[in-house]
Amino acid sequence: MTAGSPVESPVRGNSHAGFGGAGRGNGPSETAEPRPGPTLPYIRSYSSRRQGADPTWTKRYTLHPLLCFVAEFGMCLHAKLRRGRSGSSTGVAPFVTECLRRIPRGVAVRARFDSAFYSSKLFAHLERRGVTYLCGAPHNQRLVQVIRAVPDADYSPCGDDKEGEVAEFGYRTTADRTFRRYVVKRIAIAPGEQATLDGGGYRYWTLVTNDHTSSAAELESEHRHKALVESGMRELKENFGMHALRKHGFMANWAWLLILTAGLNLCRWTPALGELEPDQEMRAKRLRFRYLSVAGVLVRSGGRWVLKLSDGYPLYDRFVACLSRLRAIPGPAG
Repeated sequence: MTAGSPVESPVRGNSHAGFGGAGRGNGPSETAEPRPGPTLPYIRSYSSRRQGADPTWTKRYTLHPLLCFVAEFGMCLHAKLRRGRSGSSTGVAPFVTECLRRIPRGVAVRARFDSAFYSSKLFAHLERRGVTYLCGAPHNQRLVQVIRAVPDADYSPCGDDKEGEVAEFGYRTTADRTFRRYVVKRIAIAPGEQATLDGGGYRYWTLVTNDHTSSAAELESEHRHKALVESGMRELKENFGMHALRKHGFMANWAWLLILTAGLNLCRWTPALGELEPDQEMRAKRLRFRYLSVAGVLVRSGGRWVLKLSDGYPLYDRFVACLSRLRAIPGPAG
């Protein structure tokens, strides 16, 4: 799940959560990433008169969207616009409920969040709905003490990372009665690198989960790969104009955000359903310049419209094959 990056009024994005991950269960899996993206800029607004735009640490007036991505397909499942001063986790519980309504019944869901969404109330909400989650845990003095107390013998090598070790332990916050499973990864600092008083000779990263079947190494790897969802936010900002929401009205900007996410989904589904270069990551710019911005003439012949392409178009065979597959998809019933 991803909390959208703040959008400068044009839009802001600075926190992210992932609603998804490899699903496990009786049904097909669906990986969604809700995300306020911490590494992404706010959607900015060049004017303080835009409804909902607030001054933030970016020193600009911004809006703060919340988005959820399906990790398997890179599509945006849901998007919600919030005021610029909204916290990363503001309104995440009802947002998660809305996202789950969009997923077909019987589909197993794994929600992945970063530490901006760390909340025992959110975890309890997901557990009641039977959703498996992985969420980054922010470090405080008490948690660091527990991590430092984990014996070295409990650590094992990471699964697909060249360096680092992982271990697990049970922990509960002072405001919570439920013990949950925590997974910690540590990497020894390089010689000459500045150490910290809390971490000693290691750097630590921690996550909390209600998955009690996967190994600690598998969970750490899965949670680390939620960063792949960042490409969805990057696409929206670089190729769809979400770096700025320029309407004056708040609801108008929200509607524009939904239009942008619909465009992103079309660009994701077109190559997927048309089997267009399945071995390549088809970004919007690549799709546009290779298959959409093509010289051609639309003529009417024999009572029907005919698209005539240039003889020198090098991707003609791929274009026609993709178009044929898309046309073969049955239309909606009724």
